[in-house]
Amino acid sequence: MDLYRLFDTLALHADSFLISFYRITGYSLVDYFIGTTILAFLCIIIGELSISLAIRFNRRYLDSMSREMKEKEMLNSPMMMQRNARIVVPMK
Repeated sequence: MDLYRLFDTLALHADSFLISFYRITGYSLVDYFIGTTILAFLCIIIGELSISLAIRFNRRYLDSMSREMKEKEMLNSPMMMQRNARIVVPMK
């Protein structure tokens, strides 16, 4: 039951924090734009942080995939040069 109480408390604190951005000036339209802009900015910041963490945790795998792609590209390069040399473009 303590876990439910914790989530309930976190939700109430998050709600009170986020709703404060929608009550800054007292004018509903202005508050709507300010609150939504700040909320969108917070979402972007959280998204960028999560992407950075995902890249950091997967750095070894991404580096190995990048090396493998470069190796295969180098193997393919002489074949592509030979193939392009055999293609003859007809002249008009």
